[in-house]
Amino acid sequence: MKSANREPRNFILTAIVVLSLFIPNCATAPSSSEGKPVSSTELVKIETRPGVTQKFILITPVDPVAAVVLFAAGRGKLGMAGFGGKPTLARSDNFLVRAREDFADHGLMVAVVDSPSDQQARGINSLFRISKEHVQDIEAVALPVLRHRLIRTFRAETKGKTTDDIISELVNDIPSLLNR
Repeated sequence: MKSANREPRNFILTAIVVLSLFIPNCATAPSSSEGKPVSSTELVKIETRPGVTQKFILITPVDPVAAVVLFAAGRGKLGMAGFGGKPTLARSDNFLVRAREDFADHGLMVAVVDSPSDQQARGINSLFRISKEHVQDIEAVALPVLRHRLIRTFRAETKGKTTDDIISELVNDIPSLLNR
């Protein structure tokens, strides 16, 4: 039974991954998941809250079949660097972080998330992981991760909705979906 004071938005991280699995893919899904070529690996830095940036590595295979967002355990500090070249990590002792290329080899778009800029000095603690600020950071990461998964309908196009508008609506609806 859920605690009455637990916010449904705390489930956003899991819901983003689940949501990415059920949104139809724009391209035809590959028939086999073995050894899919990676079309790009880049270090992305976005502003998530006023004065706060979030870095993440985005690995995009050719014709991704789904998307997954990976978080490091513990303090979540990965020390990402490498703008303009291949991204590097100061720490990669976490299993999920080390396995990021394996996920991509199986056709998954992968986002490996570092701790946000306001948490770099001490790293992420348990209270921050369930905070509204962390939810805001991950919602901002959801846009570039899920963007490749959508095709706008004629109705959405005539209403002037962008793929980012649609993703924001879906992410904002997650708490109501969890309460059903």
